[in-house]
Amino acid sequence: MFSLGVKPIRLTYPFVLKSAASLCLGDLGRALHGVVVKVGVEFDTFVRVCLVDMLNVAIRNALVDMYAKCGNIEAASLVFVKTKEKDILTWTAMIWGWAIHGHFERAIQCFKEMMYSGIKPDGIVFLAILTACSYAGQDRSARTGSEVHSKNADRS
Repeated sequence: MFSLGVKPIRLTYPFVLKSAASLCLGDLGRALHGVVVKVGVEFDTFVRVCLVDMLNVAIRNALVDMYAKCGNIEAASLVFVKTKEKDILTWTAMIWGWAIHGHFERAIQCFKEMMYSGIKPDGIVFLAILTACSYAGQDRSARTGSEVHSKNADRS
C-alpha cells in the first residue's frame, strides 16, 4: 500500500498484523507497530468515539497475538501490560503466548488475573491453559490441568 502511495485506514492495521502473525513475519509486524505508533490514534472527525476505542483494542490484541506467535513474548507482554482495557481476546492472546513458549507459571498467573478482573474464560482460554499444563510436564501442572478441566466441565 505504502509503495503505491495508498494511505491505509485504521481498520487495515489489525488485519495486516493478524496476517503477519499467521505467517510469522515478526519484522513486518514490528515495522507496522512503528507505523501505528507514529500515526497515533487520530481518526477523521466523522468516526465515532466507540469505533476508535474498538479499533484501538483490536490493534492492541493483534499486536499481542503477532508478537507472541512470532516468538517475541517480551514484546507481547509489554503491549499487554500497556493495554488498559483488556477484553477476552487480549487475555486469550497473552495466555496462549505464555503457553506456547513454555511459561506455565506466567500463563496460570495471567489466567488468574483475568478471572480476578471479572472476565469469564471461554473454551479457548481453557484450551490455552491446558496447553500450558501439557508443555510444563510437571506434577503440579497435571493437578492444575485437572482443576481447569473440572471448572470448564462445571460451565457446561
